Amino acid sequence: MNLDKVSYKLGSLRESLPDLLALIGSIDCSIQFIKYTSVIGANGFSAIPYVGYSIIGIGCIRETLSSLKYRMMHFGIKNNFIEGVNLASERIIIDDLEGLDFLLARTEKNEIREWGSVLKGGIEKTNFVITHITRKEETDMLKIFTRRTPISMNVDFKKLEDWQGTHHYHPSIFTKYLGGINFYVTYLDRFVQNANSINLLTFNTKSGPEIIGFNYLDVYIPESKANRSVLVRADKRQIYDYLS
Repeated sequence: MNLDKVSYKLGSLRESLPDLLALIGSIDCSIQFIKYTSVIGANGFSAIPYVGYSIIGIGCIRETLSSLKYRMMHFGIKNNFIEGVNLASERIIIDDLEGLDFLLARTEKNEIREWGSVLKGGIEKTNFVITHITRKEETDMLKIFTRRTPISMNVDFKKLEDWQGTHHYHPSIFTKYLGGINFYVTYLDRFVQNANSINLLTFNTKSGPEIIGFNYLDVYIPESKANRSVLVRADKRQIYDYLS
């Protein structure tokens, strides 16, 4: 069994589940929050489980509303309501090979928290060429990515205005044997910047560190497993074949 293919399908299933179901669950959590507010005062520490349940509910509502907003943005872009010059890029070419080596080497360390870098580059014919990837020291000085956790990090979007894209790393929270799930880029990751940005994502799989690219609409995978400096636009079938 190819676990990369299985986990990619799981990612697709996760994204296709109706947000309405999640919203219903979030509303239920919020109702519990209201219901047990009085319990907190009456029972002290015994109410801690209810507090945790309520916090989860508030987080669910926030993420669900964000997901709904991004789905609407995706619909607008797909139907030409929102334009972005980089949406037409056929390939992402990483000219900064030392920067690419840095991303893959740090990814292979399998850190437990997300981290990121920012990118310089531009359009050349039908390709987007990345000319500079910030290393750890430069990125830390910019203070764009803060409050890093195993599942998220804060991004200072105002500081991204002078950059043409971002990179971020997904930790292997459960197991790197399910790394294929990262090939299905979620809406929450796609809309990190703007329609003109080209973004990179690194993560670990059972065969080692991997890198893909994405924008508002498309996913870009390595031209070959031996050459990760050229990423080509790929549909679901091509991604599935790459995972073979």
